[in-house]
Amino acid sequence: MLFNGSNTDARSKEIHNAFKKKYEGTDKLSGSKTADVRQALVDHFKNSAEVMIATEAAAEGINLQFCSMVINYDLPWNPQRIEQRIGRCHRYGQKHDVVVVNFQNLDNAADRRVLDLLTQKFNLFSGVFGASDEVLGTLESGGDFERKIIAIIQRCRTNEQINAAFDALQKEYETVIDERMRNAQMALTEHFDADVIEKLRTRMEESTVMISKFQRWLWEVSRTFLRDDAQFDIPKLTFQLLKNPFKANIHTGLYSLDKKNEQAYRYRVNHPLAAGILKHYANLELAPEHVTFHYSSGPQNNALISPFKGQSGWLRLSMVEVNSLEQTDHLVFTGYTDSGTTLQQEQVAKLMELQADATAQQEEPPEQQLEKVKRDILKGYRENLKNNDAKHLQQEVNKLNRWAEIASCCWKKRYTTPRNGSKY
Repeated sequence: MLFNGSNTDARSKEIHNAFKKKYEGTDKLSGSKTADVRQALVDHFKNSAEVMIATEAAAEGINLQFCSMVINYDLPWNPQRIEQRIGRCHRYGQKHDVVVVNFQNLDNAADRRVLDLLTQKFNLFSGVFGASDEVLGTLESGGDFERKIIAIIQRCRTNEQINAAFDALQKEYETVIDERMRNAQMALTEHFDADVIEKLRTRMEESTVMISKFQRWLWEVSRTFLRDDAQFDIPKLTFQLLKNPFKANIHTGLYSLDKKNEQAYRYRVNHPLAAGILKHYANLELAPEHVTFHYSSGPQNNALISPFKGQSGWLRLSMVEVNSLEQTDHLVFTGYTDSGTTLQQEQVAKLMELQADATAQQEEPPEQQLEKVKRDILKGYRENLKNNDAKHLQQEVNKLNRWAEIASCCWKKRYTTPRNGSKY
């Protein structure tokens, strides 16, 4: 089967349609056509096809953990791109040794030296855990390394010149690579005792399921909404849905935040159940309430919120639409104490992690003061976004410039490099 950047051929469409029909009404379908087509092809490779022939489009964003052989028909000169390719299969939870086969043009002295450099010095294929991570960390950019190789091929015309140039390139990286490796080894031997090292060897499937901040929020909101319709297993991050609370086509049964739990429906933000819960809370009109936060319920000695123990004030949460490089929605807290101290976003976020009691609030909120604080907060927020946008834009411009240089070098390489020692 084939996998490329567009996946618009007839066979790919056929596989996608079969995938949609099979998983209609389940969380296997994300709603994004591009993502679903990619997932359909991966699913077909896992269950039906023997070989996937892929372009560079398969080097990122897909999980091929069920596969244990990678064949690099055309080996990139960028070691970070090679690492990405291998990483599709060689990842946490892989049950087999991953075999990497590299095809090579033996008549090309430069290709031979590139493979030697990647294998012997960059340790890309040695199988030593973490070795390639440490080595690749010495590169400012894989594109810069690739550009240096292209420059060698452009100016060298004999095997002797090629070998001399690659010897110099290897020497350039040799010192910094060896130093990084020594530092990594010293950190392990000096700062970890035997017991700690042994604990680090814990198998991944025996570890606690790790979830992101947003998954944790989704979990807590779902527990609140489904308290009468589901049974929750908190340590395993699963719940048994007993009753469908919405009209949408939602299955009852076991749900899990752990995507590796194949016995349960995968619970995520775009699942119809989660979408219904979030929509319900987003549309709620909430009356002012008096909230008492219990400081003892959170981490002790939290420097961000400990100064506010025993104090009172006002808090408001607003949804703000921001038009920057793209239109996004942000949750912005407006808060200040009765003594006039404005609360930072991080401080309010820490407060909201504490247990609390709420009762009806009779006093009317001070709208003018809250709006003034909100305007001040949004002013600083917009400045930060403006600076971040400028930084991001400059990074993208630099990236385009680097790849434009590489593309230009590749064009020159194609038309100026002589073959078989011929003159030009």
